Amino acid sequence: LAKSPFEVDALRLEPEDEARSAKVAPIHAKGKRVTLAAIDGSAPAVKTIVQRLTDDGYAVEVVTGSLSGLSHLWESYQYLPKEAVQITGKVVIPGDEFVKARASFKVLGAVRDALVAYDPKATSIAEVLNEVMLGALVQRASDVHFEPGDKNVRLRYRIDGLLHDIMLDFRKEAYARLLSRIKLLSKLKLNVTSEPQDGRFSLVLPEGKEIEIRVSIIPSEYGETIVLRVLYQDALTMSLDSLGLRADDLAILEEELRAPNGMILNTGPTGSGKTTTLYVFLRHKQSPEMKIITIEDPIEYHLEGIEQTGVDREAGYDFASGLHSIMRQDPDVILVGEINDK
Repeated sequence: LAKSPFEVDALRLEPEDEARSAKVAPIHAKGKRVTLAAIDGSAPAVKTIVQRLTDDGYAVEVVTGSLSGLSHLWESYQYLPKEAVQITGKVVIPGDEFVKARASFKVLGAVRDALVAYDPKATSIAEVLNEVMLGALVQRASDVHFEPGDKNVRLRYRIDGLLHDIMLDFRKEAYARLLSRIKLLSKLKLNVTSEPQDGRFSLVLPEGKEIEIRVSIIPSEYGETIVLRVLYQDALTMSLDSLGLRADDLAILEEELRAPNGMILNTGPTGSGKTTTLYVFLRHKQSPEMKIITIEDPIEYHLEGIEQTGVDREAGYDFASGLHSIMRQDPDVILVGEINDK
């Protein structure tokens, strides 16, 4: 096994701790056919794994390997890209609220008026969050900013790259409850107020569409600051032609994307469309003959047929170590989300 070719991706079929305990390792996986290496194929733990794979619809072949060979395979678990971060809480937007918001929130002042009319005795903080997010959706805001001051909290939307004031006097007592609501939805720690925290939740719209909301919370002088990034899934259906590039720039890009090798750097300010553009590039390159892997912080949109990995600094998986791991996965195309370290 130490000298035989094997597929690192096959290791995904069995968690590392269980593989080491049962002294097994999946070495090949093609469609629903799996080859499992084991020291003793008749061991109860191995039979349990084979039965589980069989129940999942796999045809399993068991081959015999030595402990040293299996140990070599187990070391390769470190090269498996980290799995995408799962969305946690979900906010279901009622149909009548959605229809009303689309009709009434066409101007920014209407969002402010709705929030000013908030009555803490008659309206839940969940409804306030819904109003804020519905206003952002109708206005196609890319980000929602809550910025605590000495007496009140400032609420702003980023629209087409520019920040617009929605409220300068969002009440602090309401903000404290809103902050707790967002932390609960994002499964963040309620009692941690002096450290940055990142999470995400999703909005479920009446048409069945889900919009992911990425949450960033950092401590500031007057309390915790929240930025909510709105990730519109329709960005995934865009084509190169629909990005709004000039014809001469588009021709250059198409030529570069056809090249068999090379590098494209995409830069720009917050909200300028960097991520959307990069994902359109990936979809343009995508084909059954190509393996595409990304390393992002965090994964913003989930692309079918593309292997996406998220940075996990606590586990030692940063852009540098992630890139080392990705290179062992035989990729044709790599997307690196940031190159801001050596």
